[in-house]
Amino acid sequence: MAKAFLIGTTMATAPVSAHAASDTSQLEGQVAQLKSLRAADARVFNIFWRLSTKNVALCEGDDPATGMLLQARSSYDGDFAEAADRFFGFEGEVSVEALAPNGPADRAGVKQNDTLVAINGKDLPVAQGPEAVAAAQRALIAAGKDGTIDLTVLRDHTRTRLQVSPLSACPGRVEVTVSNQRGASTDGSVLQISSAMLNALPGDGELASVIAHEYSHVILHHPSRLTAAHVDRGLLASFGKNRRLIRRTEEEADRLSVYLLLNAGYDPMAPGRFWRTVGRNMDAGFLSDGTHMGWRDRAEMVDQEAARAKALDQRPAIPALLATRDDPLE
Repeated sequence: MAKAFLIGTTMATAPVSAHAASDTSQLEGQVAQLKSLRAADARVFNIFWRLSTKNVALCEGDDPATGMLLQARSSYDGDFAEAADRFFGFEGEVSVEALAPNGPADRAGVKQNDTLVAINGKDLPVAQGPEAVAAAQRALIAAGKDGTIDLTVLRDHTRTRLQVSPLSACPGRVEVTVSNQRGASTDGSVLQISSAMLNALPGDGELASVIAHEYSHVILHHPSRLTAAHVDRGLLASFGKNRRLIRRTEEEADRLSVYLLLNAGYDPMAPGRFWRTVGRNMDAGFLSDGTHMGWRDRAEMVDQEAARAKALDQRPAIPALLATRDDPLE
């Protein structure tokens, strides 16, 4: 298998009468899947880009960001390797899957499918798959802290040097996971949103509200604070102190999310719409264990918080709850 997954597409049914036709049909189907993959990744990445670059004032610390979504050639294995080479035009291990429109890399002349060769004159670390991408990202952040990044890319077998001036962004990254279950989560660094959730949200406002909620957990240090408080987020999550503190962090993330949306130019009323539509159907699952408010109460709460956020004179809007993000959870 490979990184690819289906989003609104189906694999082509290969004719049985001709082996060549079968191979061609399969390849075309795989390319169609990769096209959907890129569209999904780019959609989520662009939302995250806006949230991360427009809310730096709300974060503790920031990273230089280029506006490039990177991927690794070796992440596409088996039968998908040929389709990935054809569609993405890999000329090396790490390439640019998508670009934030008018972001630093886009303005510098970086193109989709460019292969990264060197950063500030140093070749990329030798690695494969996710580690290759992570190593490239670490190198970009390190180079960006000193100012403009001297980026060497390979395009149509020709090396090109480009000067990228990064923007400040809140730390973190986002990725789409393959799942039939609608959900989103974070470990305190990486935000994950399921392909099923992505498919259920045709509007970017509602999708941004889900991403902003998980990003709020990161900004408020909830995962590390819950760990420090010895909160069980597994089988015992719905009991006693575990339930109470998890519910508290969920409410705080709901409240902060509307400020992130407002500062990034999204409608802060979108979370309320989410809970009155897609979100209400999630109450029958893991959200019904008492660690989360019911959908009606959540919708009303975020609507009220959005009204308070919009009434603030300052931009970016900064909520008072940020003052307690380093306090122990008790």
